[in-house]
Parts: sequence; structure tokens; C-alpha cells
Amino acid sequence: MSKTHVRMNFESGQKCWKYRGTASIFSETFAAGQKLVVTSTGELRYLDGKYEYTVTQPREISVGRHGDSNTFDVDDDTEFVIPKSGEYEFSIWPHEMQGYPGTFIVCKL
Repeated sequence: MSKTHVRMNFESGQKCWKYRGTASIFSETFAAGQKLVVTSTGELRYLDGKYEYTVTQPREISVGRHGDSNTFDVDDDTEFVIPKSGEYEFSIWPHEMQGYPGTFIVCKL
């Protein structure tokens, strides 16, 4: 059984946090005004009846405050600002990529 939710753990002074595995939801507490860059890639397996192959491609990323249904999409490798202090959840898409290995990186600017 894969772990689907991972809590980020920035060490003191650490600028970037990196995860490699099969999780699809990541959470951390950020202050309002914190600038971040987020990127994620993952494996996608194709089966066409004759061949089976795996490709690595960017994942889409949605961000929202914990417990709030309002989310916003973040473009891969694009700077954005946390609007309000609190715990945020980052979800990766598409569903077809969930459960397969991938990389998720968050950097504080």
C-alpha cells in the first residue's frame, strides 16, 4: 500500500524540499506572502495491447488551504505567493499518474 499523503519537513534554513515516491498529496504550513516555486514530474504507463511503455512527464499541481475546497492551479516551475497564513495542501494530477513513482519539489524564495 502506497502512502498518499506526506507532510513536508523543511529543516531550519533549508530552501528546497524534495520527495521521490508514490504520494499524491503534500502539506506544510506557510506564512502569508511566502514566495514558492513548485515542480513535479511522474511516470505514466501506457498499454496499447501490443506494447507497454513508461514515460516521465510534468504533473499538474493544485494548491489549497487545508480544509478549504477552494484551490488554485500552479504552473510547473512558476513563482507564486501564499495568500494567507496556514496549512496548505498540494495535490498532483492527472489521476492516471497517481500511485506511480514521481518527484515533487517545493522551494522557498
